[in-house]
Amino acid sequence: MAKKKKKKSGVTIPANIKAEVRRKMGSKWSARHSQMGVRIMKRRGLLKGKKKPKNSRLSKWQKERWVTLSPSSKDGFSRDKNGKVRPCGDSKLRSGRTSRCLPWKAAQRLSASDRKATARKKIKAGENKTVSNTRKAKKAGSRARRR
Repeated sequence: MAKKKKKKSGVTIPANIKAEVRRKMGSKWSARHSQMGVRIMKRRGLLKGKKKPKNSRLSKWQKERWVTLSPSSKDGFSRDKNGKVRPCGDSKLRSGRTSRCLPWKAAQRLSASDRKATARKKIKAGENKTVSNTRKAKKAGSRARRR
């Protein structure tokens, strides 16, 4: 019985682009070299492949409406002067204070006390630290993403 040839997965990078990548990154070929080669090919329009679907998880995540939570307000949402809920990353809120951001759908699923609790947890940990949500906030986020 004849052996079947294995189909190569991925992209074949042309020799001229390989040489360019080696000049920039060094002679020993690695996965990082391949990534850079593919990036160069994409920039030059040489790569024809499948595009990610427009409704991929990442694009959905980016399009979500993110809001800022506050432990000091009645309902747990940080609000501006007009009473509107502040979007995440609002520059007017950034007075050196840490704040918790959640997708709007997930934040709505939480009670006011749960919103305040997750905001308090983030503030307690301090600036520039990754802090996980409270259990209820995690659950609300995963439920909101399913829909």
